[in-house]
Amino acid sequence: MRDLQKYLHDYGEASDDNFELRWQVPVRRKHVLEQVRKYPHRRILEVGCGWQSLGTELQTGELSQLTIVEPIKEFCEKAAQDLHGLQESGKLEVINDTLQHLSSGGDFH
Repeated sequence: MRDLQKYLHDYGEASDDNFELRWQVPVRRKHVLEQVRKYPHRRILEVGCGWQSLGTELQTGELSQLTIVEPIKEFCEKAAQDLHGLQESGKLEVINDTLQHLSSGGDFH
């Protein structure tokens, strides 16, 4: 399993040689957002949100539920803060855990 504290530290290092932040995250994010916009869904499960949940760029009025599963507490707190409106309307669930730890029979509302 990945060292999550090291990952948090490395993720926050804004440098030109941080391949993940400079190249992987923006490309992956762009592709996922294109697909979500092309094939809209009312319920979305986001696994690992990093410093910016995809929910910040979606038309949240069309969502009935956004569930985020994120193992890093700081990322969960940031997502809840950024998506405060969704949270207040009961449309946001942020789970500070990994998918491996969640019950296989669990219901993501």
